[in-house]
Amino acid sequence: ATDVHYDAAEPEDFDEFCTQVRRTPARALLLGGDIATGGTTEEYLREMERLIHLPVYFVLGNHDYYGSSIAAVHESIGALEIENVWWLRGPGVFPLSASTALVGHGGWADATLGDFARAPLMTDFFSIEELFQCIGVEDLLDGFKERERLQARLQELGREAGEALRPSLAEAAASFQHVIVLTHVPPFRDACWHDGKVGNDDWLPGFTCKAIGDLLLETVRGFPKRKVTVLCGHTHGDGTAELLPNLTVYTQGAEYGEPKYRLVTVSREEVVISPADAG
Repeated sequence: ATDVHYDAAEPEDFDEFCTQVRRTPARALLLGGDIATGGTTEEYLREMERLIHLPVYFVLGNHDYYGSSIAAVHESIGALEIENVWWLRGPGVFPLSASTALVGHGGWADATLGDFARAPLMTDFFSIEELFQCIGVEDLLDGFKERERLQARLQELGREAGEALRPSLAEAAASFQHVIVLTHVPPFRDACWHDGKVGNDDWLPGFTCKAIGDLLLETVRGFPKRKVTVLCGHTHGDGTAELLPNLTVYTQGAEYGEPKYRLVTVSREEVVISPADAG
């Protein structure tokens, strides 16, 4: 599940989502970011542990920082001690079966693909402290033409995400037949789905993480006999992209206030994702 935005759902819808997940044959829940906001994500993680009774592996999305800062959210989430709830932030390889391992990082829309000079203003820029610090009020009044400082910060965040994921991705690919990579931001242009189409150059800067995409291509090409499956979201559009014969990206659609899930079935031979309307 990804982009569940629990804070936008009614309490009974959150409870029903947890009940449905608990009733599936799932042995774990993979949560792909945008859980809630900077002030509420922790609360929902605690409630999920209480209601679902399954291991929960999660990454953070951009909304999980809203109303706060990257530093503050990392500090508070890093200090959480919730049994069977695991934050994937780069380090760590988590075996899901004898043949399949999970790694992950939320990534960041790193303003590298597409045309950042024409990209729309994102709510992120005003809702996350470190990004807002890169915007001058005078520049906003002048049409937000000077974007170099903000773009540099976004690219830095993307590079940091890629470097954090690099060791665990290589370790997993060296030891397991299948690797599932859980992230938030689509790592490729071809995986940036919305309304059945791939995003154009205006939207790509805010909806792709080229740094993680480059890392995936580099690593997967080095392990041609391994299968890597990427699970992401962020765009609220559903689609599948096959970048290499052994590298497939599933982008999960979402609607505010209606958290949904898909089943990921792992076997020795393959990883199968259920249809988008399964749950």
